Amino acid sequence: MGLEAYSFACRRSGNCCARPGGRVRFPAEALEELAAFLGLELEGLLSLYLVPGPEGEFLAKEAPGGACPFLGSEGGLATCAIYPLRPAHCRSFPHREDVMENPQVLQAVLRFCPGLQPKDPQSS
Repeated sequence: MGLEAYSFACRRSGNCCARPGGRVRFPAEALEELAAFLGLELEGLLSLYLVPGPEGEFLAKEAPGGACPFLGSEGGLATCAIYPLRPAHCRSFPHREDVMENPQVLQAVLRFCPGLQPKDPQSS
């Protein structure tokens, strides 16, 4: 069952950003812009938020509890401190192959993401 069987409307729960072991990946070429956006020197960005990852990418360090370090909250809704520059991995959630083509991953996402819902087959 592919994405066409589901509707998605982000509810800003932050659950996707708060999962321990979630790996937010940043390509090396995005780091200068990200640092400038946060008002940091590149060394500060690396020291505070990132660790080297595979294939020349960088991974976000986990905040306490396993959340993304850029996850925040405003008025009870999740916010992203780098929303305009969030990586493709985040932009495409849950419309990713690793979610939609793996039944176990899809079932996990359906449990933690209130915005992803099966479509009613009668309404198609």
